[in-house]
Amino acid sequence: MSVYRRILRGADHTHRHWVALQEEKCIGANYQMLRIFCDERGLSLSPHGHSVVSDGAFYQVFMFAEEEPAEIFRAAFGGERMRPEEKGKGALGAVEQGLLRRLAEPGSGEKRL
Repeated sequence: MSVYRRILRGADHTHRHWVALQEEKCIGANYQMLRIFCDERGLSLSPHGHSVVSDGAFYQVFMFAEEEPAEIFRAAFGGERMRPEEKGKGALGAVEQGLLRRLAEPGSGEKRL
């Protein structure tokens, strides 16, 4: 197993509160803005994260150690709360099954990305 996979596996256990944002919101100058936002507020953002694909759209996953900072981040930038258990496995490893299900449910009450 690669070092990076071991780091992410550890972060799955220590930073269990995830927020997925559309990739367009996370690239270029926005990347630094998101990090600065978390640093200035002392949010428990992991330096590690990953990307997922859901229904052909790309998302960046931000991982937080505590629920409250994850909710502050989600409220500020939009996005979708996720749980580590929703990760796809095997050939669908990059597809977040829970996120895809929630986005597909009409009237689910979940905030869409």
